[in-house]
Amino acid sequence: MTATERTVAFVLADLAGYVALTEAHGNVEAAEVIERFVAVARAALAPGARPPPSGGIPRRTSDVDPAPEDSMRVARITLTLAAAVLGTTLAGLALAQSGHGERPGGHGHGRDDAQAHHRVEAYLREFDEVVAGGRGFGLAFAADQNGYPGPLHVLELKDQLQLTPEQQARMQALFDAMLAEARARAARLAAAEARLRGVFAGGAADAAAVRAAVAEAERARTEVRLVHLLTHLETRDLLSEAQRRTYHRLRWGGGKHH
Repeated sequence: MTATERTVAFVLADLAGYVALTEAHGNVEAAEVIERFVAVARAALAPGARPPPSGGIPRRTSDVDPAPEDSMRVARITLTLAAAVLGTTLAGLALAQSGHGERPGGHGHGRDDAQAHHRVEAYLREFDEVVAGGRGFGLAFAADQNGYPGPLHVLELKDQLQLTPEQQARMQALFDAMLAEARARAARLAAAEARLRGVFAGGAADAAAVRAAVAEAERARTEVRLVHLLTHLETRDLLSEAQRRTYHRLRWGGGKHH
């Protein structure tokens, strides 16, 4: 290879089940899956590896168009998908060429640890952002997976569930109330977590201060989770048995339901 030549890798990647997820749960939730993928992909980039400029790629949307602001978000997120996928692959190529990450416990151990830490940081940042907006980010999966639907996803599936106008109105009111309460409690959680970090950042942490700060943060986290779980209880009571079965099949592919 001459000095003017270089090796370039191009990758086309497909997310298995993405079309089905979009059709079942709508554009917004499908876009959030991509957003999480992008965060993880970028966190995995090896030092020196850079994703290429983003470009438009085809995307599959559901038959129901999202709100205008959600359409902008879907477009913004999908434009970054190709770059994120290629960036993840380039990260792997860079690791292989540099000799890092060849063997667990080898010379690449420190680099692998750093990348793992970046992935965790990306996840935690995303958790904070989503929860601050009033969403559950999996906090209510224990309910949703076991026959207690959530109002947002019920509204997204309103046509398949054949909601009556009264059901839809009550579900919207329930969702709006949950969102407002969850945002307020999430703000208290964020403040408590900031105080916990401050205990250590000040350089004078002791057992009593740490215990108090952790207890405060976990109380706040419990209150956030309860908002979502208790709303799932109310949501279930607004649906018929047939609607709950249909919801569970569309959300989780069958199996256990109530």
